[in-house]
Amino acid sequence: MIGFSDFEHFSLTQTLAQFCHQRNCNMPCNVSNIQFRIEEYSVYLTQASLAVDSIHPQYWADFAKVTYDKESKLWFLQWLDEHGVWENYHPMHKSKDLKPILEEITRDPQQLFW
Repeated sequence: MIGFSDFEHFSLTQTLAQFCHQRNCNMPCNVSNIQFRIEEYSVYLTQASLAVDSIHPQYWADFAKVTYDKESKLWFLQWLDEHGVWENYHPMHKSKDLKPILEEITRDPQQLFW
């Protein structure tokens, strides 16, 4: 499986863990939390909703996908529509750096993520 180098993966994991931690600090821990997974050159942001009487997730739902294109050296942001299809996020669907994309997800001016 081709993907990020060990260094890139470590750096990416640190950035995403910080993003999730900041988001999760503002949410009741017994309701839901944000997590991520890395698959090849894509990052999936997932919301886990917890059952009221359990610490185990009741369901997981991907809500954002960020993919790195090694040729263009750009990150591309997509959101999951109501039919389960990944759509390009506008107005900011690409960036040279991941952090502005994560900031855009946090702001969510289009109300597609939260």
